[in-house]
Amino acid sequence: MSLELGRREQKKITNRKAILDAGLEVFSNIGYERATITDIVSASGLSVGTFYNYYGDKDTIFASLITTYLTQVRSVLSEARNKATSIESFVMGAFRAYSLLTASNPKMQRLIATNSSTFRQFVTSEKELIGIIEDLAQDMQNAIDAGLAPDFPVSLMTSAMIASSIEIFSNDVGKHSADEKANFLGHLFLGGIQRLSSLKT
Repeated sequence: MSLELGRREQKKITNRKAILDAGLEVFSNIGYERATITDIVSASGLSVGTFYNYYGDKDTIFASLITTYLTQVRSVLSEARNKATSIESFVMGAFRAYSLLTASNPKMQRLIATNSSTFRQFVTSEKELIGIIEDLAQDMQNAIDAGLAPDFPVSLMTSAMIASSIEIFSNDVGKHSADEKANFLGHLFLGGIQRLSSLKT
């Protein structure tokens, strides 16, 4: 009985992955607006009935893909900031870690570029984004308290970093590489932090 249950659970995992992989493929190639359930079902190789056993609409699939992506983003950013030994490595390291994650997943990168407005709409409503914001604010405050970074307004900097990152990575379609965007943002905010700290002295 337990063997049968194990097979059933594995089948569910396999089917969910097939549907999500198909959604990523379809959304990144033809876009969220043009994509239909039929397109996703066809790309998954499963039946329509099997699809509806797991997902009710394309919104749920798109949201699941974004949630998974944000979970990965949260992890790599926290890891990069925890390794920082200076304000430069704190800021630049985090943006470079994000760049590497983005570059390692070209389909997700293409999904974001193809669906920039939809991505921004979904990502700003995701609970995982709240965790990313809270982590960043706490990490920056810890860096200031530890003397790793000069004093600056953490809440304002957090909002500016998150908003700018979402805007640049979702709206700059094909003009600059992920690494170029990360370097731009890193230098922009590193310079901003240093300038703000000099105003207090």
